[in-house]
Amino acid sequence: MGAAPPAGSGRRNYYIAIHALDVTTIGIVKDSTPAFLSVNLTTHTQARVVITRHFSA
Repeated sequence: MGAAPPAGSGRRNYYIAIHALDVTTIGIVKDSTPAFLSVNLTTHTQARVVITRHFSA
């Protein structure tokens, strides 16, 4: 699959965030909401990097 916007749709930005945590597990269950995951990541993040890639169709 990968980046595959429709032809002629212009430039798309893709963001990948990598978090370094202070724990080995953040204790969330499989059906947790994205908001719950975000709060748990925020409270345990020691470092974060965001990689931005661009793709044009």
